[in-house]
Amino acid sequence: MNTPVVVLAGGTGERIKVLTGGKPKALLYLAGKHLVEYTLENLIKIGGKDIYVVVNDPRDFEDIAVKYGKKLKLELVQQKNPGIEGAVTSVKDYINNDFILIYGDVIAPVDMYIELQSLYLAGNYGVILIPEEEVESYTVAKLGAAPTIEKFTYGISATESAGLYVVGGAYVLPKEFIYAVESLNNMIEALNYVNIKYKLRPCIWSGWWIDVEYPWDLLRAVLYVLHQLDRSIISSNAKIASTAVVEGPVIIEDDVEIDHYAIIKGPAYIGKRSYIGCNSLIRSYVALEGGNVVGSYTEIVWSSIQRNATIGSRSYIGFSVIGERCTIEPGVVTLNIVPDNVRIARAIKTERRGREYVKLGAIIGYNSRIKAYIVLKPGEVVSS
Repeated sequence: MNTPVVVLAGGTGERIKVLTGGKPKALLYLAGKHLVEYTLENLIKIGGKDIYVVVNDPRDFEDIAVKYGKKLKLELVQQKNPGIEGAVTSVKDYINNDFILIYGDVIAPVDMYIELQSLYLAGNYGVILIPEEEVESYTVAKLGAAPTIEKFTYGISATESAGLYVVGGAYVLPKEFIYAVESLNNMIEALNYVNIKYKLRPCIWSGWWIDVEYPWDLLRAVLYVLHQLDRSIISSNAKIASTAVVEGPVIIEDDVEIDHYAIIKGPAYIGKRSYIGCNSLIRSYVALEGGNVVGSYTEIVWSSIQRNATIGSRSYIGFSVIGERCTIEPGVVTLNIVPDNVRIARAIKTERRGREYVKLGAIIGYNSRIKAYIVLKPGEVVSS
């Protein structure tokens, strides 16, 4: 695929900045990789070549550029002005003709990228659209007469959402779009401008897709990524006690230590140099990103634990996101059933015995510390 690809990876994200420590959210970890790496790996799979990654500070992405530079012609472009509009206009001098635009914090399988590539190869401009139930926090598209888009908009209420599709953060566009963004200083207005002129084609994607906008979006991303595991990969350098139990598909990286009578029930990811204490239980859909310590008699279920976070003994962590370098002292409990009168955007819903529950534990920000024997309420956010 010879068309250039622009990946936007510079934003810290207002709704998720409690986790980022000021770094771009595309650098958050998901099952051992930065979010943006999933985009780059999919581009490799579809034969992408000329890749421009727009970032705030190229130094933050140097390791990624080295890692993928052997398979992609990858160039880091420093963002000149704030916002998504500033990110798009930063590549004006790099793009000569048509191009593909992708958001670096969107996680999706390679099949979505194949659909986008098909749009380009057919000579069409277009956009990936997602049939989501909740559209209020997304840019959305209203379809016109097939196969056209009537308009793009944002901030739709739940009562107005019928027949709308979420814009999936993946586009095939003419260079004129960059000039439109520069002139109008508004992404949605620029989309509507090129749509009127070039008739963008909608490409409906019904597979899984995650836009990491809120901290708990990482939980859904953990679910889908780990659900793809069909076998266990356990490093020969991992130290697993003879009485420990490892079930289901798991990835256990180098220099992991799992102590006696600990139980790991996959799908799960245990990152490099992590320690799981004796009699602890790691249940399905947990990602320990590396350098983590889990104390004895602790239970963790469906959670994202960023790098170098420590969880003290006799704690319960469920449906939670724990930021990098956090310390959770012993005996901490995260409650995770959200009361019926509390609304959570993009909520995780589970069903048990015929009743639907909204689940969300705690969001513990970068470099925070939780004192011993604290009970955290559902959805409680703690920042450093």
